[in-house]
Amino acid sequence: MKILNKLLLILCLSGASIFAMDQKIVKSSRKRKLDDTEQEIKTKKEVTHRKLREKDKLTQINDFYKTTLNKHLIGVLSDLVLGYVDINSSLNRNSDYRCSYSLNENTMKVKNVIQLQNRYLAAYGTYKKAIEIWKLIEDKYSHVQTLLDGEYVDGLIELQDGSLISFSDDDVRIKKWIFKDGIFCFSQVLFCDRGIRGITQLKDGSLAVCSTDKTIKIWSLTKYNIYSCTQILKGHTDFVNGVIQLEDGSLASYSYDKTIKIWAIEDDNYVCKQTLDEHSYGVRKVIQLRNSSLASCSNDGTIKIWKQDKDSKYFCFYSIDVDESKPPVHGFIELQDGSLVSWSDDKKVRRWCFKEDKYFCSQILPEEANCLIQLQDGSLVSCSSDDKINFWQNEISKIVIPIIEND
Repeated sequence: MKILNKLLLILCLSGASIFAMDQKIVKSSRKRKLDDTEQEIKTKKEVTHRKLREKDKLTQINDFYKTTLNKHLIGVLSDLVLGYVDINSSLNRNSDYRCSYSLNENTMKVKNVIQLQNRYLAAYGTYKKAIEIWKLIEDKYSHVQTLLDGEYVDGLIELQDGSLISFSDDDVRIKKWIFKDGIFCFSQVLFCDRGIRGITQLKDGSLAVCSTDKTIKIWSLTKYNIYSCTQILKGHTDFVNGVIQLEDGSLASYSYDKTIKIWAIEDDNYVCKQTLDEHSYGVRKVIQLRNSSLASCSNDGTIKIWKQDKDSKYFCFYSIDVDESKPPVHGFIELQDGSLVSWSDDKKVRRWCFKEDKYFCSQILPEEANCLIQLQDGSLVSCSSDDKINFWQNEISKIVIPIIEND
């Protein structure tokens, strides 16, 4: 009997314990559900608040631009009403570029400057066997690195992956620099070639190399990840100064032989389809404009605009004489507003605007230049033989775009 009572007591205690555990599990489950619900409500509130903050910032930006642009337009209209200037001179006054600051820590005659990804600038020149790197910190560029090349650098390009390629007249090696852990490091020698005048990376990743041997070599990556020369384009009779790839995939090469050649792909090879021979001296540079026309500059003192006819053949549409003295034009670029900026042998930088079916010189920058580029914010960067890199702004490029930070 005692044994039976003990068994009943044990069963009762076990049942009570199991019931208590069940109650604890139920309470814990309810608490989890409540916590999940509270977390979901909290997350929704945070998303709503973030959207409201972003909307407020966008409203601030819109108000900023309305205020800024209204001030600009009011200034122009006030001048018109008071009879001080006409509308063209007023707009030109506000679009003129003025030097905002300079980088003076160079010890080389700067030959060229290029804008890189991740807010960097790179420059190279004579008297120094190096590539200088600057980074945009806040609103100005600061020097962050010197790449010792070992030879005087005559050319530098950035590849699609952000790495750099440098080459020199005194060195047959084509060197590659990669960006790693916030700095550029020497990676490898891609291949060797002599007398290189320019290198262009094509859309398929291959490299088009222009040379003093009057040819253009196409270097393509093999399955072993090394470059191999797959085609040599012949046809020029003097140094080939450069080549660009056009929107349709064809190539445009330019040379000291006074010509521009258009190369199209046939059966996986480039074939010369047209030769443009309107220049009377060597062609220094060719670019494709935003309207798909071509533009070229030459030692004959002109900038020529080329358009296509109904048969897709290029013809000279317009010719700009930069000056009566016909100074050789060393280079030019197209700005975001469609105007052109050229630099020439007379040490003048000229801006050309198109109006009423003709180009006219709207401004002459008071500095010489070996090269000039436009940054994404609309400002200009020029380099010269006085060891300076100058930054130029106009009223439009001075408008600082507010940035929405991710919360």
